Order: sequence, then structure tokens, then C-alpha cells
Amino acid sequence: MKYIKDTWDKLCDTVLNETILQDFIDEKSEYIEESVKLNILKWDNYVAEGNGKGGRGGGFGRKGESFEDAVEVLKEYVKN
Repeated sequence: MKYIKDTWDKLCDTVLNETILQDFIDEKSEYIEESVKLNILKWDNYVAEGNGKGGRGGGFGRKGESFEDAVEVLKEYVKN
């Protein structure tokens, strides 16, 4: 049990640190942002409320949720 606790504590101080995770999310979301836009154009699979495109998808996990909103939901989840 001590080993597990010590390992968990070490991870929380390094790779599972909230600041490190938040920075990681920001970095990766910035990296894929252009790809997300191109994916939406190619497959028309994003439906924002009232966008009138009639695609098959429902946003990024929630109806009408933008990419930016989805990133914020993820960051809030990590924070909590």
C-alpha cells in the first residue's frame, strides 16, 4: 500500500499535476484545431444549433457544442 501511495503521490506531482495536464490539453487542442476545421468541412459531421447544415453529428459530445467548448469541458473535468 505504501508503494502505491508513494507512486500516486509522485505521479500527482509530475505527469498528473493539474497545471501540466491543463497545459497538455491546450497544446494538443491547438495542434489539432486546424484538422478539426478541415474534418468538419470534409465530412460535414458537426451540427451546431441553428447552423442549418444538417450534418449527422451532434457537435463534440453535446448538441451544439463547439470544439472550444469541448476543450473547456475536458479542462474542467481534469480540474475537478
